[in-house]
Amino acid sequence: MEGAMDAIYKICEDVPEELDVDVPGLSERPINVFMPKILQFFQSPHASLRKLSLGCINQYIVVMPSALYMSMDQYIQGLFNLAKDPSADVRKLVCSAWVQLIEVRPSILESHLKNVTELILQANKDPDDEVALEACEFWSAYCDVSMPPEGLREFLPRLIPTLLSNMVYADDDESLDDAEEDESFPDRDQDLKPRFHASRLHGSQTGDDDDDDDAVNVWNLRKCSAAGLDVLSNVFGDSILPTLMPLIEQNLARTDDNSWKERETAVLCLGAIAEGCIGGLYPHLPQIVAFLIPLLDDKFPLIRSITCWTLSRYSKFIVQSLDHPNGREQFDKILMGLLRRILDTNKRVQEAACSAFATLEEEASEELVPHLEVILQHLMCAYGKYQRRNLRILYDALGTLADAVGAELNQAKYLDIFMPPLITKWQQLSNSDKDLFPLLECFTSIAQALGPGFAQFAEPVFQRCINLIQSQQLAKIDPTAAGAVYDREFIVCSLDLLSGLAEGLGAGIESLVSSCLCIWYCFPFQVHKHTTHIPTWVRPGWS
Repeated sequence: MEGAMDAIYKICEDVPEELDVDVPGLSERPINVFMPKILQFFQSPHASLRKLSLGCINQYIVVMPSALYMSMDQYIQGLFNLAKDPSADVRKLVCSAWVQLIEVRPSILESHLKNVTELILQANKDPDDEVALEACEFWSAYCDVSMPPEGLREFLPRLIPTLLSNMVYADDDESLDDAEEDESFPDRDQDLKPRFHASRLHGSQTGDDDDDDDAVNVWNLRKCSAAGLDVLSNVFGDSILPTLMPLIEQNLARTDDNSWKERETAVLCLGAIAEGCIGGLYPHLPQIVAFLIPLLDDKFPLIRSITCWTLSRYSKFIVQSLDHPNGREQFDKILMGLLRRILDTNKRVQEAACSAFATLEEEASEELVPHLEVILQHLMCAYGKYQRRNLRILYDALGTLADAVGAELNQAKYLDIFMPPLITKWQQLSNSDKDLFPLLECFTSIAQALGPGFAQFAEPVFQRCINLIQSQQLAKIDPTAAGAVYDREFIVCSLDLLSGLAEGLGAGIESLVSSCLCIWYCFPFQVHKHTTHIPTWVRPGWS
């Protein structure tokens, strides 16, 4: 029986639509025959059959065939009955079903919503982390489908402490492995995040750049709980603070080394609610920041890293407070604190600090000008010690700085700090090295910021871009002759940098273009193929 059910499950998983079609010779669609029988196995004494039968039905929630819709009352009653099943696998599937139903058919749950929410709240405390994680997805799903907030309000006094408890690092969390001084350890290839170039020629792409948004990290209960709290804070706003703040203060008051995870969780909470609860938090922002700044120097790396992120979440409001009493002093302390952490000996802290500083740069813009020299000194000190992964983030921080302060960067005392190390790296990297991508992007921002001041560096940069495009054209035709595998990213990044050069140098680029006849051959084909935007300095030669 288990083998037969497993076969049906595989069909439902791979090609569910195949069972919901008319079959010559059959009076009914297969799904109409299978559905009642599969539902009966919800009551099987064998956990494996309960799991397989529930898994089969769950595959049809999104497509919702009439057979399931007509059996919905029986299905929902079955879910209630299985909510406390002895098998964790079954309980996980029950939670998955509730989440899917509220995402795609919320109206079906309206009459059951209070009971479902109660069950999910209990499942969110399940001793099995996978069950708790699946249950935790419900809160964001509930808010995302615009269900009436009042349906959740009565549960908040119990839900918020549960989320807070689940945000504490588990003993087996992979992030705990990052709590060492590891800056001298070279990155492995698998440590490097997949990167996607957002071409200036294509227009900027938007995405979720949250703190713990990491394609190579595992989504877990801690992250899901923090995301849930973030969503709830945006829905319920300051009304959650009377429940949440005493819990945060309680965790922050635990100063012994054995309670560092609880302190870290409190800092994470402050970051998660930064946007949704800012109305209630803003009057207390000086006190919050004053408490967070010392944590940048905490002995535990994961507290230092989460403090960087949390401060970044308040960047906009910190900059808005510059004209308030002590606002500028507060800003200076944050800026210097993040710069210290950029030079941390822990890679994770380095990454968090660089990302947080880039966020602060975007908000602060010209307010950074008085600090340019010390900023560049810290960034270039980090440049000499970072491994490959964090070097990419450092390039972004430097490029963001150039975008933020613009022509203010075009002073000899600043150029002498950051250009020589960048040029040295530029010369060290081969034309097939993908570590060129973030450097090309960084140079694009710098060229635009410096304007005519980039002229002294322009010729070798311009020629390198042309060489990159040519070598990639050859690689596409004959990789062996080119000595490289074709990768269109080299072309797109090079085109972006050339466009940045044109914008920065203006008419000053004409001598470079006229001295390179091959540009008239490589640009029309590549620009048409990879972008709809054609730099104006290219058009006269072929448009």
